[in-house]
Amino acid sequence: MINRAREAAAATEAMAVVAMAAAERVDPLQVLSLARSMKLVTVEIVSSITVKREDDSWRGDIEASVKTPVRLHYGIDLSKLEPESIAIGSPVDGVGVLVVRVPRPTRVAAEIIAGEEVTSVDVGWGRTRSRAGEYYLGLARRDLPEELQKLTLTAEQQKQVDRESLERVHELITQIVGGNIKVVVGYE
Repeated sequence: MINRAREAAAATEAMAVVAMAAAERVDPLQVLSLARSMKLVTVEIVSSITVKREDDSWRGDIEASVKTPVRLHYGIDLSKLEPESIAIGSPVDGVGVLVVRVPRPTRVAAEIIAGEEVTSVDVGWGRTRSRAGEYYLGLARRDLPEELQKLTLTAEQQKQVDRESLERVHELITQIVGGNIKVVVGYE
């Protein structure tokens, strides 16, 4: 993935800069500039979406539905970090503390996982699957991308995104500054 390669290159560059600096001294502006070079994809959620289309008629009702798995990517745009987003806190047990405040994760991408859809068509007595059924099934398939954009996370999924995003940013900043500094990451 391009973001992973960019992240690895930035982390390598960051470790070289930190190695040249004094072991316990961290320049928040330097950390800021290195972190800004990335738009970090932090969490991938696999879920599913169901789209139904129906019609009521004297010839019999019709309902067609498509259920398909989807993949949602969430990330934090670290390029939006401000100088006040990174600060050095008071040392704890002789170890320096770097406090980082990041924006909340947002949806970066959403994709339909192809080839795994489940369809259902129920037609009334005067309707045929080959004609009316396939028409409404086509409408449901057509509307999948639009419905995917409207998809919201459950409370549990949102907690997972928030938690894993903080963990991922923590790992990245820890790689940049090294193990001699305690890193604390939180949301703005």
